[in-house]
Amino acid sequence: MCICAHEYGYYYTHGRGMNTTMKKRFELKTINKLLLTSLLIIALTACSTTNDNVDNSRNASAESDEIQLTQSLSDEESDTVNSTDGEDMLTTASPSEENSDKAENSGNATDNSGDSKTASATYKDVLSKEGEIFYAYSGEWKTLEQYIAGSDASGVFVSSFAMVDLDNDGESEVVLQICKGNDSADIIEVLVLRDYDGAIYSYSLAARELSDLKSDGTFWFSSGAADSGFGRILFSEKSYVINKITYSESSYDSNNNQTVVYFVDDKSATLDEYNSAVNKQDEKTAATWHEYTTKSIDGVLSNVK
Repeated sequence: MCICAHEYGYYYTHGRGMNTTMKKRFELKTINKLLLTSLLIIALTACSTTNDNVDNSRNASAESDEIQLTQSLSDEESDTVNSTDGEDMLTTASPSEENSDKAENSGNATDNSGDSKTASATYKDVLSKEGEIFYAYSGEWKTLEQYIAGSDASGVFVSSFAMVDLDNDGESEVVLQICKGNDSADIIEVLVLRDYDGAIYSYSLAARELSDLKSDGTFWFSSGAADSGFGRILFSEKSYVINKITYSESSYDSNNNQTVVYFVDDKSATLDEYNSAVNKQDEKTAATWHEYTTKSIDGVLSNVK
């Protein structure tokens, strides 16, 4: 007799193998057993993986907490050092912060567009071609030498300079006569230098806009034969206006007939009153012009800031 063992009991055969029905049942149950075993193994593996992930997550969280704790302790130590040292502790700024602080504290001159420049030049620096000037017309910073080199005319040079108070504010400006060729009498431009909060600003005028300069800062201006007179300059940061004192103005009617009116001390006047005021202006002492040389610059500007 043959005995086949199975978890559900014994199958007995007498002198022969299992019949077909019993064999199929045996195979089916064997397959079910294998499936259940496989499912059990998968479930156990999944549990193990989940536990590992939980452990890893807990470890990562612990490490993160440890890092944060370390950082917190480091910050507290830093705060402790700063607060402990107090006034004896100097903080070193980063390069960008340091440059920013220098820009804010160096007495900058700033134009309306936001451009700024360290205000450190003096009249002597500028005339010696070492310091930079802010050119109000172009909004650029250049040395005097760069400005002259950039002129449209050829053979341009500075022939002479004078120091007078053009706007009657108690501070003298420097007036440069710029000529061309070898003729110092051929003045093509007058460049006025003015100290603006420690920086040197310049204002360019045509030769006929500023001529016959007097020691009191008044001068003759002209925009035509019948449109001329004498006055002063009023400055703003980036521009100027001529403050007319005694002058004449012309106009034309529809028939092209000219009419000229006169003013003395900016009030309507007759031709005789105008001529009398002009004669008095002519009698004033002329401004002193100095040759544009190193010796003259040193002598005139040695004590001028």
